[in-house]
Amino acid sequence: MSFYIIIRSNFSAAHRLKELMNDEEIHGHNYLVEVFIKEEKVDKKGYQFDFREVEKFLKSILPEHKFLNEFFDFAPTCENIAKYLFYKIKEKYPIVKIRLWENEKYACEYEEKNS
Repeated sequence: MSFYIIIRSNFSAAHRLKELMNDEEIHGHNYLVEVFIKEEKVDKKGYQFDFREVEKFLKSILPEHKFLNEFFDFAPTCENIAKYLFYKIKEKYPIVKIRLWENEKYACEYEEKNS
């Protein structure tokens, strides 16, 4: 039996996708991140991971109020940011999927495929 906990967090940041669109202006997004973590060993208290602890860690790695082109060494697309955050979170938690929303209409998901 497995449980999946889902933690949401927000951050605001700016970027310019000059690698993809030469004439694009610098613009910002109010991102929403959804992290899906698998719990396999729920303890006597009824959980394995504390929501607040996971959220605290997530907030510590989010690029809040950053210019993403200077923060990352890759093109700061939604897909690349989601993949980066996935592997940062995986260093500490058994993440199975991440969903990153740029706005209310556009999002991407990243998950590893089992071999």
